[in-house]
Amino acid sequence: MLAAVLLLAAAGCKKKVPAPPPPPPPKAEAAPTAPAPKPQAPMIATFTVEPRNIQRGQSAMLRWRVINAADISINQNIGAVPANGNRSVSPSTTTDYTLTARGPGGTTTRS
Repeated sequence: MLAAVLLLAAAGCKKKVPAPPPPPPPKAEAAPTAPAPKPQAPMIATFTVEPRNIQRGQSAMLRWRVINAADISINQNIGAVPANGNRSVSPSTTTDYTLTARGPGGTTTRS
């Protein structure tokens, strides 16, 4: 009987080992990200001249409005211009004016 008590006593003194912690939850896969939107191309909303025909010594008015452009220029030595504007011109001969608009989405021109 003493042996049975010793066995019970020895079994009762044994430290219980805690159960292992539960495994971590599975990692959620990152949702695929949408591609960055493509930059919008510049748009020349208006580019006009009034009047369309003039005689030598007369002047005409160029008018323009550009959207989504960082760099805007007009040829014939006019150069860089703002996105919206007008400019009086007095060409001495038949002249074509070309507006060029550049931006992250590309380049566009109109004459």
